[in-house]
Amino acid sequence: MASTSVRSAQGPDFFEELGLAGISAEEKIKLLQKVELSAREQVISLILEKLGEKDCLDLSDLIKNGAEESEILVFLRERIPDLEILVTARIEKFKEELVSQVRSIQTDLRQLEDAGTPSVIPVDKKKAREELRHLEKESNRALVAGRFDQLQQLHERIRALKTVLSQ
Repeated sequence: MASTSVRSAQGPDFFEELGLAGISAEEKIKLLQKVELSAREQVISLILEKLGEKDCLDLSDLIKNGAEESEILVFLRERIPDLEILVTARIEKFKEELVSQVRSIQTDLRQLEDAGTPSVIPVDKKKAREELRHLEKESNRALVAGRFDQLQQLHERIRALKTVLSQ
């Protein structure tokens, strides 16, 4: 269920939206796997939020007893009538947040690069520019590896560098 929803939510331009259209097919597969795992976690969290304690225990029993996916879906649809709508909305929100974080980091990196470099740069600005180059590579690696929580930390570091370089 989640896998199909994730793919349809991403669409064919997902990697372009992330600014990663040029990465290798292998890296795209790895990233997609990480995104799907994170999306599944979002869906599971949603389901657990909507189910009561008894229903969560019943769902756990169904899974432990090897219930088929169709049986689990029937169980969930009986208890969460608007399940598909909720799942689609949660996946879309997840995707939008991911794209927003990536774009924000990319924008900050471009602004720092476009700021220009004076002919004599104090040591701290040289270090800041080196760190900026490092952050750009690190943010791409974090994104490809699916370390989405790290994107926010990178964004904060980029903003700090932006402050240093604007002085």
